[in-house]
Amino acid sequence: MGRTCCLRGREEESVTMQVKLIAKTRKGKNKLNKSKCDVFDLVGEKEQTVGFTSEKGPWLCLVNPNDKNDIRWVHEFNDMDFTVNKWC
Repeated sequence: MGRTCCLRGREEESVTMQVKLIAKTRKGKNKLNKSKCDVFDLVGEKEQTVGFTSEKGPWLCLVNPNDKNDIRWVHEFNDMDFTVNKWC
C-alpha cells in the first residue's frame, strides 16, 4: 500500500479492506466508545516508525467509516491498546 494517512483536503480513495479493533486496555475501550465503532477502513501501512513512537512497524493507518476525521495509527502485531483483526 504505502499511502500516507492524510485524507484532509484530498479526494478519498476507495477502500476495500477493513480492520476490526479489539480493545485490550481501558484506554482502548474508551477510544472505541468515543468512535462508536470497532471496524475501521484501512487506508495505509507504514513499515517505519510513526511520529509518536520509535517502534518499527508495521503500522496501519485506520479511518472511521462514519467519521473521516477519526484517523488513528495502530501497530499490526504489538499495539498496547488494541488487538488487530486485519482481514475483516
